[in-house]
Amino acid sequence: MAALNAAIAELLIALNERAFQKLPGSRRSLFERLERPVLKTLPEAPYELAEWRRCRAGLDYHIQVRDCAYSVPHALAGQLLDVRLSGTGLEVFARGKRVAVHPRGSAGQDCTRPEHMPKAHREHYQWSPQRALDWAAAIGPATSALAARGRTPTVLAVRAELGRGS
Repeated sequence: MAALNAAIAELLIALNERAFQKLPGSRRSLFERLERPVLKTLPEAPYELAEWRRCRAGLDYHIQVRDCAYSVPHALAGQLLDVRLSGTGLEVFARGKRVAVHPRGSAGQDCTRPEHMPKAHREHYQWSPQRALDWAAAIGPATSALAARGRTPTVLAVRAELGRGS
């Protein structure tokens, strides 16, 4: 295979050096004169295929893309945002400015960044499970029993409940 590639390379050089029939010069001379001066370097990162979408951020400052909830800065709740979805990640843009970056999640997964939350939400988010159980016990036995079940609602589950109007 290497010998075949070497033979093709030699023939290609000869083809590019051969003079045109009706124009002055050759493929090589035309390239050197017209194309080489305007060539640019290749980008550092290879091109990555991406899909663009428009999503409205919910009141919970999350957008939903392919059954995953991704947070955006809470000030953008209710706004229409542009989303660039690639094979490895997701970027969110508001008026052309990138406002959030997340790795791609799998279906049903929540991707919430604490810096996107309002201060009060961030304080609760940083609670340990034991602190939450202690807080529930201080409210009463029914709350304590519910907290002891260990069911942590996902953003998508909370959205479903809010949508029911109950």
